[in-house]
Amino acid sequence: MIRLPFSAAVLLVFISQVFGDLIQASVGDDVKFPLSEECMEGHGALNLHLKDGSIQVVASLHGDWEPGRAYIGRVTVSSDSLILTSVDVNDQGMYDFTCKKKGKPELTDLQVFLPSEVVVDEGDDATLPCRSITAGQRVKSAQWRRDREMVLELNPPHVTDGNGIESRVSIPSDWYQRGDLSLSIKRVQLRDQGVYFCDVDKTERHRSAVRLRVREVVPESLTSTLKPTLMSDRISALVSSAADTDDFRSKRMGTLAAVCITAVVFLVLGLVCGWLLKSHCSTYVSRLLRRFGPGDERHDVNGASEPLSHPPPLQMNGHKPSNTSQADV
Repeated sequence: MIRLPFSAAVLLVFISQVFGDLIQASVGDDVKFPLSEECMEGHGALNLHLKDGSIQVVASLHGDWEPGRAYIGRVTVSSDSLILTSVDVNDQGMYDFTCKKKGKPELTDLQVFLPSEVVVDEGDDATLPCRSITAGQRVKSAQWRRDREMVLELNPPHVTDGNGIESRVSIPSDWYQRGDLSLSIKRVQLRDQGVYFCDVDKTERHRSAVRLRVREVVPESLTSTLKPTLMSDRISALVSSAADTDDFRSKRMGTLAAVCITAVVFLVLGLVCGWLLKSHCSTYVSRLLRRFGPGDERHDVNGASEPLSHPPPLQMNGHKPSNTSQADV
């Protein structure tokens, strides 16, 4: 860290306020420091001058930009800017570039704020507070800015509106007597939200910041249209879900009925086949028994039976044969 004499530090701060560029940011914002052609290559540095006269090296250029020891992970480079990310209150101060072959230093006054917050609905009027002591002090000018663009400028006794917001902004007409330079915005729009900076140039300079948040409002006609639509959509979804459930149940019952019918058909067919097989087998066995079984009947092929016939007895010499068989004779 480099330390300058106190008188030199005061002079540098005075020069920055007169000739330097002003950057206003809220805590957590990323701040861009524009790079000139001389600071694109070669050697140089971006330095922060503190009120005690010391200097902190934010980044140094040795062919490429590299962050200082206390700024590792917070410095990035774009095609035309050096970016200090996520600024806090300790980053407030006067910055300058020192680059090779560069003439006068580029001075930048960085002001970091922790803004208050105002929340309104779209279409309502909003008041962004800015109060500063004016009694006994000469007010040279007052400005309201957003994104480094002018919203309203006071050059007593004249007031000028910024571009894009004409006739919708104002400050109290008795601002000097009350020390109230609050900004009023009529019929707030969504595009009006952001961080607004109040800068009062007087004997004791005053700077403050306010963040405006705008809540989107859905028109009642659209709301009344959306509610039945949403209700209809919900009912349709429920009906569709119920229909899907009934369809699934009917399909499942149909499948179960088909399985039961198939089982009954197979059971009936099995019983009929069994009965036919049993009847056929019984008839066939009965025929076999009648044909080949014991008895005095002779069975023909068709199952008809007829009694066995014995050969007539032989007569020998006019005598009846005896009971002795022919074989015995």
